[in-house]
Amino acid sequence: MQPLELLSNTRRRCIVVKRTRYFFEERGYMASYSQDIVIDVDRLNKTEVFGVSIRWGNLTKAIGKVVLQSKIVQGVILAQSHHTTTTLLLNEDESGLLETDIGKMLRRLFPAVIRYAHDDEERLAYLRKTVDPEEHGNGDRHCMAALLGQPSIPLVLQGSTPVLGRWQSVLFFDLDAEGRHTRRVTIHVQGDGRLLVFFGRLKNAFFSLWRKSSRVRDEENFRPHTVQN
Repeated sequence: MQPLELLSNTRRRCIVVKRTRYFFEERGYMASYSQDIVIDVDRLNKTEVFGVSIRWGNLTKAIGKVVLQSKIVQGVILAQSHHTTTTLLLNEDESGLLETDIGKMLRRLFPAVIRYAHDDEERLAYLRKTVDPEEHGNGDRHCMAALLGQPSIPLVLQGSTPVLGRWQSVLFFDLDAEGRHTRRVTIHVQGDGRLLVFFGRLKNAFFSLWRKSSRVRDEENFRPHTVQN
């Protein structure tokens, strides 16, 4: 068995195959920028614990690239997944946690032997006829996604960099990747743009000097004059 430090080095990175549908808008001193990133599921890290197959990847660098493209210095970042059996988690990118602990926890909470109402045979038969011929029962995966993380994660943006703790990373989990090749996540950035921040500070400095000079003039105008005899 490889030691944990070697396992962490052999894991593959989350690969973003392309970025699509970006949108940029400026209003006053605020700017907003949205961009979709498409994730190659086959190149995500994969682990299987007690029958739970999980794929995951670290999206922190991909989010950082979107932020740099947005040219927004400070504000708020929102990352949102488009899928009900995927989830986003703000936690440590550590091999023991991701490859073993999370899978064990999920299987203990959602065993495969119980019946999930989401997997009702009549409902699945209807979906196979009307929506997707390959629709399958995955009620346990929906429950796992609901508990493990959130469909979206907000982050504070300061100095063109997401504010994260020392061990924090934005992790993407796919709990039902069988037969799927791509997943989509939208990154939305909103706040002050680079030029907008510069001109905003310049404007504030100008008005500060103007108010100070106005106050000095007012004091001089209302200064009492001495009457000479």
